[in-house]
Amino acid sequence: MTLVIAQRKNGKVSLSADSRISFGQNGTFDRAVKIFKVPVNIRGLSSKPEDFNKWEHELVYGIAVAGSAINAYAMKDSLMEIVGRIQYMTNMSDISIVGIGKFVFQKFKEISAMLAPILREGGLAEILFSGYCVVEKRVRVLRLYPNPTAESIEYKAEEILLEDGLYFSGSGKDAAEQIHEQNPNFSPLRIIKSVIDQNLDPKVGGLLQTGGFPQTNFKLTGIKERVKDEKGNESMFIHYLGFD
Repeated sequence: MTLVIAQRKNGKVSLSADSRISFGQNGTFDRAVKIFKVPVNIRGLSSKPEDFNKWEHELVYGIAVAGSAINAYAMKDSLMEIVGRIQYMTNMSDISIVGIGKFVFQKFKEISAMLAPILREGGLAEILFSGYCVVEKRVRVLRLYPNPTAESIEYKAEEILLEDGLYFSGSGKDAAEQIHEQNPNFSPLRIIKSVIDQNLDPKVGGLLQTGGFPQTNFKLTGIKERVKDEKGNESMFIHYLGFD
């Protein structure tokens, strides 16, 4: 599993995560990418030939995943095709992030439904789909998630972080919420780092990842982090998506 924290603060949205993937008794991999950039290109019907290759909106959305890595990577590749070339037909077409999210949600259900019978809950993932909404003129965040029951799996979508606050996802959610309650001023990265350093969840580990919206496009950010070796010696290094 993992730990993902989405934050809206003073109108700015960010996504942060650890970099660990767990393989049960087979161990862990601590260099997984869990936060992605996805180009979103939108155009309407062209009125003249010179407009055929022009995009009305060229944006970059941000995605964070908690759960199945196979589900997440299949979803990312599909999204590149789905939202990379959107053309709306009339002025009644919904090109808000909710309208775009309906197509994303259908692909999310399709991929999850194919993986669930094979990998059971190990094939399920929660997706945070964030981006600048050209209708409401602000960054919005959609949550796509499975709701397993004894008889079946229901898939749902909802908008989160309508106001300033934090949203926690993944197996480390409870530990992160507890740290946040004890230290309400901690940033998302510091909360994740605390969960890792205190070994509060064996499925949360590795290095930190983060990205956000300085303007209308999502950008991934390098991180300067202090780490200790086995002898307790501390050093500082800069990494990007879990890599030096």
